[in-house]
Amino acid sequence: MKTIGTITKTESLIPIDYNVLKHTCVLEANQPYADYYGLTPTESKPHSIFLITKRFYSLNEIINVTNDIKTCFIKLEKLDVASAVIDFTNHYNFAIRIRDFPEYKHIHWLQSCYISKGVSFTKKIENLNPAKITVYKQFNVDEYEEGIYLDKSNRCKGYITIAEHITETDFSEFLVYVRNNKSCELFDAAMGTMEINSNATEILRIYAEKLTPELLDCIKKTFSKLVENKQLIQS
Repeated sequence: MKTIGTITKTESLIPIDYNVLKHTCVLEANQPYADYYGLTPTESKPHSIFLITKRFYSLNEIINVTNDIKTCFIKLEKLDVASAVIDFTNHYNFAIRIRDFPEYKHIHWLQSCYISKGVSFTKKIENLNPAKITVYKQFNVDEYEEGIYLDKSNRCKGYITIAEHITETDFSEFLVYVRNNKSCELFDAAMGTMEINSNATEILRIYAEKLTPELLDCIKKTFSKLVENKQLIQS
């Protein structure tokens, strides 16, 4: 199933100051999967990079303009591109998010190609605190069973649907609960949405180097149990 949706997570970002165009800003998520219980998974590289833009470009715009520049930059065939909003609390910015970029020394070439198609980049950003990033992206998944999906592009990623929207506080409590009870194997998680049967469905994105359907099932059942217990307490 190919569809679209969002992933939202707080990330630590650092600037890339080499091989980028002057008067532009490129950031890198330098601690991917930081909730992996303090460990850095060996398969986390290459990291995501963010080309900071002057305005918000929708996912369709990013995909279309990226397709248009393939003759300009032939290394685009395997790139994972998305649109992003980066919230630094006291200010926010827009970006083109790039994964699997082959060589950092070619970033300025990629920027030049986007500029040739009318994309406008912004200048250097100050005060790079950890930011909440919402990425608008494409998904390519297989449904393992109802509510459990495996990512076809990355064997370390999977998705579980959740019945209702949860707050960031509830999400944090869930991670602490799973960690303390050692209910499931090691994993990183992020909140998001996925369009399923024309409906925006709440999901959790799960990352684990040894991801299995059984792990996703464990997380889904543990999460449902925690939500049920909270509802019983509140009632």
